[in-house]
Amino acid sequence: MSYRIRMTELILDCMCEGIAVEPPKIPDNETQRQRAVDRLEILDTGPEDAFDRITRMTAKIMDTPIACVTIVDKDRQWFKSSVGLDVQETNRRISFCGHAINSKSLFIVTNAREDPRFADNPLVTGAPKIAFYIGVPVMSSDGYAVGTLCAISDTPKDPSDDQQNLMKDMAKVVEGELHLREQATTDELSGLINRRQFILQAQMELGRAQRSKRPIALLMLDVDKFKEINDALGHAAGDKIISAIGEELPRLFKRPGDSIARLGGDEFIAILSDTDINGATTLGEKTRIKLYDAIRKAAGIDDKQGKNLSVSIGVVVLKPAKTEPEIEDVMKMVDSALYESKHKGRNRVTVRELE
Repeated sequence: MSYRIRMTELILDCMCEGIAVEPPKIPDNETQRQRAVDRLEILDTGPEDAFDRITRMTAKIMDTPIACVTIVDKDRQWFKSSVGLDVQETNRRISFCGHAINSKSLFIVTNAREDPRFADNPLVTGAPKIAFYIGVPVMSSDGYAVGTLCAISDTPKDPSDDQQNLMKDMAKVVEGELHLREQATTDELSGLINRRQFILQAQMELGRAQRSKRPIALLMLDVDKFKEINDALGHAAGDKIISAIGEELPRLFKRPGDSIARLGGDEFIAILSDTDINGATTLGEKTRIKLYDAIRKAAGIDDKQGKNLSVSIGVVVLKPAKTEPEIEDVMKMVDSALYESKHKGRNRVTVRELE
């Protein structure tokens, strides 16, 4: 059985007066959890046989019309694989999986129509008319719940012990596939190294700068309102933008010791050797301008259409210090600088210098 669900209808239903949906609790480690999601670089990617086999087997094991591998993003649950659904995402606020990622193991709702948390949920009162739900959190390699393996039926069910244990086993298979992604060193779409490899290389460069008593800079950027661009022009255009950035950044940062990575989505980071505050400021502005041109051309956007297209950048410059800083700490600082650029209106560069 297949259900077609329109995302906009679900959001509107959720907001209607008189509907009391209990939203999932946001995990205490949400910031770290979201970073783990982003590191997977899996959101909005195409179908893969490895995950599709798992959902088909899960639906068979649980005797349900629907089974999904979901990734819980900032404000949505996105389906990497599903059987019995034609929709690719739903709002996180009404998602069952948003609740499941807070559980230690299995999250089971035997009859959602009689459960006060879900009885008024538009996924229960409307298509796909969820009555039964079982979900198992899927963990990243560093222990954060990034999504679920779940099975859904429109009739109440009480799963057997064998079914529950098999769900746990299948969720481990999903985790194994995701961990393989994390172990890769190169991002396929941009051609740049991924976060894991960047951290290794950047930490070495920080140590080298410390020993040589030379300044070094970290630069982080993303495309302003990238999701809106994706929604308006389609994911193919979004992929072209990411690829264009991956081609342009190595032309800008090409000295020995420079490393560039795609962190996930539209977020990129670079470590720039032997770069002081003047050089970082100049390079940041040059990057902002060059990327605007590269993105516009990649997406086929003319000057008029691209008037709201922009890139925000944060830069942190480190002077030689007594102790070598940890790359994760410096990344938090540059992330804060990028946030300041966003907060002040986007399409700008924020540079900070640290002793």
